[in-house]
Amino acid sequence: MLTQASVSCLVRCTAGRVVNTLCIMGKV
Repeated sequence: MLTQASVSCLVRCTAGRVVNTLCIMGKV
């Protein structure tokens, strides 16, 4: 069962991963 806290954590983790990928791509 997903609580609101779990969902926001998951969203934050996913968003962070996307930002990191864009950052790495931008540096290359």
